[in-house]
Amino acid sequence: MRRIAGESSEFQTELEPPDHQPEQRAGRAKGVGPDYSDAQLGEIFLHHRVLIIPVVEDRQVVAIVTRTDFFRALATRFLER
Repeated sequence: MRRIAGESSEFQTELEPPDHQPEQRAGRAKGVGPDYSDAQLGEIFLHHRVLIIPVVEDRQVVAIVTRTDFFRALATRFLER
């Protein structure tokens, strides 16, 4: 956040844009191999703030995992235990 001086003595706050754009907007989504674990995928979704992760095998995209589908499946498995 940054402060913006107004006409009064009070300050208003405005959200600053993030330092970086999410990878999927810039076309730089990182591909993962088919052997990645759920923990590794979760870390990518949360840490890198991407919405999709392509699964790549032999330089070909063989699947796409969306954030919504991943966390829905994870929650379903958790609730079934």
